Amino acid sequence: MFCIHYLPGTRIKKILEPLAIAANVTQASHTRLDHVLLTLANLYRIYSSTDGGFDSELSEGVVRSIEKRWAKVNQDIYITAVFLNPFIRARIFHPSALTNSALLSIVERVYEKLLRTSSNTDFMAAFLDYKDEKGEFTRDAMHLQNMADRSEAEVCSAVYHF
Repeated sequence: MFCIHYLPGTRIKKILEPLAIAANVTQASHTRLDHVLLTLANLYRIYSSTDGGFDSELSEGVVRSIEKRWAKVNQDIYITAVFLNPFIRARIFHPSALTNSALLSIVERVYEKLLRTSSNTDFMAAFLDYKDEKGEFTRDAMHLQNMADRSEAEVCSAVYHF
């Protein structure tokens, strides 16, 4: 466990602000599983960075806590949730850490567990088309720009009408 001794206000803000944002994101009524994993990944990035300006005891404590919690969850469902976000897909996964075949295996396990049915070659073809944004899974075919525009309008509306 790490201790925070007297620290000037800006130093405390730098330490606690990412954690406060993460708490707000993960506790929102509209939070999805992909939000949770992306938030944890961002915290990991912030606190494991050598140039983050945090003392090593603090950084190591936060990183250990994130790793401990990640080890206890059903990682497949979170990875699948991020992959199924059509704005992200496989882009954030490093190919050496999560190969196409490993990602396919993860998504298949989740599919088979949730739907209680086996996948087939059509599933694999759809997976590849989705991952590579082909056929019915292109940005245009999925109307992603329209969704992004609507989401942005809703966020702007919420910000200006609180």
